[in-house]
Amino acid sequence: VENLTKALKNSKDDHAAALEEMEALREAFDDAENARDADGSRPSEKEEDIRRRLLETHEREVKELKEELDGLNEANTALQNMVEELEVSKAEAVASAAAAIPDDAFL
Repeated sequence: VENLTKALKNSKDDHAAALEEMEALREAFDDAENARDADGSRPSEKEEDIRRRLLETHEREVKELKEELDGLNEANTALQNMVEELEVSKAEAVASAAAAIPDDAFL
């Protein structure tokens, strides 16, 4: 149970880190776009090509992060189910052991 709890925590931490990374990428892209717009100049063909490649890279990274998040969510759900099953099993084992002890065993 302890290892599953640690794995669940790690999964949640990874999920949060992936979300933060996605947000940082989004902010960097928005900042670059706003800086260009504030300048008022028309970007060159080379700048447009760089922008296009950055956008493609960003979209690919976002897609990969979303896929990773989906995997982490699935792992999180599976681990949570395992923890719940172990807790139920533990409770049943304790109840069974308690029922097996005769009432006069401690007298």
